[in-house]
Amino acid sequence: MLRQNLRRCMGTLLPRRRFMIDGPPGANASCLTFDDGPHPEYTPELLDVLALLDVKATFFVVGKHVESHPDIVQRMHSEGHTIGHHTYSHSDPRRTTSDALLQELQRTDRLLDDIVQITPTIFRPPMGKLSIGKLWALARVGQTIVLWNNDPKDFARPNVNELRARLRRRPIEPRDIVLMHDNRPLAAMALPEIIDRARADGIAFETVSNWAV
Repeated sequence: MLRQNLRRCMGTLLPRRRFMIDGPPGANASCLTFDDGPHPEYTPELLDVLALLDVKATFFVVGKHVESHPDIVQRMHSEGHTIGHHTYSHSDPRRTTSDALLQELQRTDRLLDDIVQITPTIFRPPMGKLSIGKLWALARVGQTIVLWNNDPKDFARPNVNELRARLRRRPIEPRDIVLMHDNRPLAAMALPEIIDRARADGIAFETVSNWAV
């Protein structure tokens, strides 16, 4: 609870171009975000569903997986999705210094520049954990920290029915930044219901880059 309250305070006090946990006031859209990929099987399945439903999403990619699957990153980019940083190695934040974090960011930058000629300016820390020192270091290199306010914990659900049930109890609302993962199969399986329900409620879908201003 303390951590959640601290995040809310930071989200209120810091400018959106530096830190966000939800969308801007008055927004009638939500952002679907996916961490930890690209995965050779599950990310293409997810991209297929997003293409079918005409939804653009935001992918926070891990550099070492980008290196292994550049073709999937190319597809993300060519299909209009936003790509953000999720470090190179996804190491334990408690064991990663500010300098090491910036080195991982630069290493991933070089990969993404080679593959899709982009340099992302949005960053999601592994496990959402970030010290003040790291926040300051990332701000100095122009990164916007993007957390979330709707976490259905798809990584912990044993099957898609439980994920769907969780999203019925706490459905997507306007201004939500929804956290899911594309290195697991459940998100792609649940997406059609998630998206249909949100659209029935009049909610559109945005990418985080359009909110980071």
